[in-house]
Amino acid sequence: KKLTLREKPATAFARIAVDSKYWLWINGKLAVYEGGLKRGPNPEDTYFDRVDLAPFLQQGENTIAALVWFWGKDGFSHKNSGKNGFVFELETGPGETLLSDPSWKTPRHPAYGRTGAPHPNYRMQEENIHFDARLDIGDWTAPGFDDSSWKPAATFGKPPTAPWNQLIERPIPQWRTGELTKYKNAAEFPKI
Repeated sequence: KKLTLREKPATAFARIAVDSKYWLWINGKLAVYEGGLKRGPNPEDTYFDRVDLAPFLQQGENTIAALVWFWGKDGFSHKNSGKNGFVFELETGPGETLLSDPSWKTPRHPAYGRTGAPHPNYRMQEENIHFDARLDIGDWTAPGFDDSSWKPAATFGKPPTAPWNQLIERPIPQWRTGELTKYKNAAEFPKI
């Protein structure tokens, strides 16, 4: 999705919900690593992530890209919604909100698939992931990527409609990722 901003915002909070997992890039930089929790505080509703995307946005054109994985099955702590859904709402300014809608472009990534047996334990909703690099579609998260052949996203409706129903903010913090930090005693570590 392309987004044009008149100025770089001080804060830009997004509300993101998904069944089942997502990764989010803004202008080619990873903004959310492994977003999404197993669905909701109950079998019908869905958790959402509240993320400040301002550090990744810039004045002018911005590119938002998401990789969404849909497992499509229940687990002991996950109730499948039945839809590979992705909800994105970004406050871009006073009274201005960017919503996920058919203006977003979506292909099914051809390099990803399921591995087949053996499957994870039946208690888990996650699947083993297969990635065939020969089928990769290039640097699709980067600004300037040509997505003209991609189809518009399908719209299921704005929450609180199914398949998401009520959106509840996640109670568990996001994964924290960062650069490797050198230990003060790194010189003492064995190098073999």
